[in-house]
Amino acid sequence: MLWFGKSDLVYDAGDEASGLFGVVEGHLEVHLPTPGIESTLSYVGGPGSWYGDIAAVTGQRRKIAIIAGSDCQVLRLPRREIARMTNSDPIVWRYFLFLLARNYAKAMNVVAALKQADPVRRVAFMLFILSEESLGGGGIGVSQSDLAELTHLGRSKVNASLKALEAGGHIRRRYGSIEVTTTTGLRDFIAGPLSRDP
Repeated sequence: MLWFGKSDLVYDAGDEASGLFGVVEGHLEVHLPTPGIESTLSYVGGPGSWYGDIAAVTGQRRKIAIIAGSDCQVLRLPRREIARMTNSDPIVWRYFLFLLARNYAKAMNVVAALKQADPVRRVAFMLFILSEESLGGGGIGVSQSDLAELTHLGRSKVNASLKALEAGGHIRRRYGSIEVTTTTGLRDFIAGPLSRDP
């Protein structure tokens, strides 16, 4: 079990593969370093999220950076332990394949969210994705500035979008977090008619 303080680096892009990291408490941020782009926050995952699966399986160097978004308790599964588990029981590969598929699906959902031209729908989509990560005991523990960075929208557009979603009964804003009142309602909103640009 490892402990990280807020803003601590778990691993950096370019680091050698060392294993898997799973969130027990708190949340970790995914940063995708891109030349010429200052904003690198790409995703936030809470308890139950696992990172480092591609590098752990392939042995390739890390392509992303993982930073503690809060004080965190994290499990680490070293590559040698993964090799031991899969060598002793090849069916274990099925679970690592499931993890790879799960993280790939998350990445595709983030891409789909960012392709939404309507800011209210883009914010709603991102909140729907984050709500599946249990980021804070019923609330999504991201700030408005974090949400702006995640959605590539200005803070004013994010604020207006949150107001619209709250007025529609889809979310409830709290101090330091956002509660999704019903994931079904939010999903229906995303799939419904386009909202007006705030």
